[in-house]
Amino acid sequence: MKVKVEGNEGVRNLHCIYKASLIPSFFFAFECYNEAMFFRAPGKPTGLKQAVYLIAATILGLILSFIVHAFIEISYLRWAENQSLTVPFYNGCALIPLLQIALLVFGVIGGFFLGRLWWRKIYIERVWVKR
Repeated sequence: MKVKVEGNEGVRNLHCIYKASLIPSFFFAFECYNEAMFFRAPGKPTGLKQAVYLIAATILGLILSFIVHAFIEISYLRWAENQSLTVPFYNGCALIPLLQIALLVFGVIGGFFLGRLWWRKIYIERVWVKR
């Protein structure tokens, strides 16, 4: 359901979603959001905001390195099974420790530098405004 709301900033489209609750059945709610809520400027860059942004990007890089690690290990184990090879395990992992550490380090460093790149693009250069 779309509703037009007149406010200080002019007419905006307000989208409302009806959500029924299961317990008890007579409770219901309308969740409404404004289209402009999703396209606001990110605000001024601050030191705390940059630190949180870089930490979140670093954690994302770490999580992605775990996913890449899993795909490499699964592929290696399937290949070894098809070749009928015996696979040595290093503390519960089929990959050698040097490769495990390298994947973690590249994930953390890659996430940090990716966070720096997007921080610069979003908060400093503001490429989304230039379009």
